[in-house]
Amino acid sequence: MSADDGWVPQTRLGQQVADGEIDSMAEALNSGLPLKEPELVDQLVADLEDEVLDINMVQRMTDSGRRVKKLNLIQVPLGSGSWEDRPGGTNSLIRKATGKAGSVEVEIKPAPKGLGLAAAETPRKVLELAGVEDAWTKSHGNTRTTVNLAKATYNALENATEARVPQRVRDRQREEVSE
Repeated sequence: MSADDGWVPQTRLGQQVADGEIDSMAEALNSGLPLKEPELVDQLVADLEDEVLDINMVQRMTDSGRRVKKLNLIQVPLGSGSWEDRPGGTNSLIRKATGKAGSVEVEIKPAPKGLGLAAAETPRKVLELAGVEDAWTKSHGNTRTTVNLAKATYNALENATEARVPQRVRDRQREEVSE
């Protein structure tokens, strides 16, 4: 995407990207210049996939009346193939994990290969973008709150990647660090 495609850079960072001086997202973030144009992300991250999870109307009372804004919740995967090299096989979970956000608690469990995702719509979208193919989910709490349900599913995925370390090993590691 460039000036030939209809994008005319409006900021200094946009001009640097269009000129080819900056060609990665890391360079753009390290430049210290604000990312004010959405076309910058399109230019620097080629195959970005995103999913709209929720759109809400938010109202706030001011002196001049009500101000209405739109609140969009969009999930973007931060890495491609982050679940590829799991010990349980490609795109699989290796253990049960739970995540919590607000009143919502989500539990994800490994499922047999080929089962697919047994999950509600929001956790399914989060798990699909994470690259998980087979999983069971169970949720408790006010699951109509889409933001908390998505965050709880993400937290469960984070917890699934953390290794369990016995207390005695953690104590030994702390002793080694303090010496």
